[in-house]
Amino acid sequence: MEYITDTSEPKNVRKFPEGFKFGVATASYQIEGAWDADGKIILLYSTQSLVLEPPTRNQCVMEAADSHRPRYGDIVRADGLTRCWRQGACDSDHYTRFTPRTTLLVFIVRFRCKTPSVWDHMCHQNPSFIVDGTSGDVACNSYRFYERDIEMVKFMNVDFYRFSISWPRILPNGFANHVNSKGVDYYNKIIDRLIELGVEPVATIFHWDLPQNLQDLGGWTNPNVAEWFEDYARVLYENFGDRVKTWITINEPKQICVYGYGMNIMAPAMNIGGIAEYMSIKNMLLAHARAWHLYDREFREKQKGVCGITIATDFRRGASEELDDVEAGLDAIEFEIGLYSHPIFSSKGGFPERVVKRIAKRSKDQGFPRSRLPDLSREEAEFIRGTSDFFGFNHYSTRFYTRKSWMEGKFPVPSYADDLGAEGSYLEDVYNFEKGAMPHTTRVVLCSMVNVSCRSLGGWGSGSLFIA
Repeated sequence: MEYITDTSEPKNVRKFPEGFKFGVATASYQIEGAWDADGKIILLYSTQSLVLEPPTRNQCVMEAADSHRPRYGDIVRADGLTRCWRQGACDSDHYTRFTPRTTLLVFIVRFRCKTPSVWDHMCHQNPSFIVDGTSGDVACNSYRFYERDIEMVKFMNVDFYRFSISWPRILPNGFANHVNSKGVDYYNKIIDRLIELGVEPVATIFHWDLPQNLQDLGGWTNPNVAEWFEDYARVLYENFGDRVKTWITINEPKQICVYGYGMNIMAPAMNIGGIAEYMSIKNMLLAHARAWHLYDREFREKQKGVCGITIATDFRRGASEELDDVEAGLDAIEFEIGLYSHPIFSSKGGFPERVVKRIAKRSKDQGFPRSRLPDLSREEAEFIRGTSDFFGFNHYSTRFYTRKSWMEGKFPVPSYADDLGAEGSYLEDVYNFEKGAMPHTTRVVLCSMVNVSCRSLGGWGSGSLFIA
């Protein structure tokens, strides 16, 4: 068989500009698996078989059940043979060694170097939270097979690989007083192998897998989380910043704040609508700003990198040209994007005026003594403004909004959706859009990307656009 290859350059071909880079991206919980990998063994001794002190979260001492006492020398799993002081108090493996003719018990506790994230906790405590009952316990098993994964990245001939770092894998208790060397080694191997193969590493500091023990303290609704996040970011800059030159502090704040705190769509599924999402939005913006200022102040000059945030920038517009629908679309895009981009990228800073007014009015109507949207003080607004070296741009589709079908009580009160006071749809039937693999992706992507990217670089500021 003879093959004919036309090597001439086609006419009228639009080319990407010189320096344009293509890449691929993953998230730690989605691919790594090894949710409890690399533990260490600690021996604890007790002469009291039934009188024990309550254990700490990561040190769960077991009680012997007399009716199931094993033979001398046996090492047995705790399940069914011993019981935990408090169900779910610890996620370690527990073993008990019994000796003859004595009440001395040797408790062998395995401390995990990677502790549960909010997603680990959610999927283990409530397997039905995911439709098919799966979890990220194994996922793509990239923790074991990262070398093969990186080879596939290289095979695609991309310029960069964006990966996220697991907070609980680096800091097992969420705080910077203990750094897991195994976790640091893992990401060092990823970064070094990427560079060896000529692929630029791009690191996301937080992609939704908050350590569960920080969530037990309120997670992103706790104002102290901004300091915890800065401490975590420092550990990453110190260990990886000599080779990682592009940092993304937080991936898609809306998704975790609204769907995870205001609703129960994503972990941690707080479902405290109209309150928790706004608390977490403010704290997340401050956390991002702390991480950016830290890099700018202590690491930028030496490491020569950039640091920014990635926002889900789905376009919103009115379902028709009628004034009420146009206004609904303008409100919707500020709720969808402006809540996160306006404080960082606008020249004024602070939350967008449309959002501030709507939430204040709805809060007053509902009898709240003040707005449910926390204030950004002048100092906080100034601290947040300008804290991104690029606009990290994730995009999926467009929704069209109207107030014709909205009425009081249509959505939970209070809630993010009720505060917006409009109803959105993809208008697939009207415009005959082809549905995507996910319900929030449609064929309207291209034109909406143009609209929202112009708004991102215009109404919310200027600078480089990083489609992340």
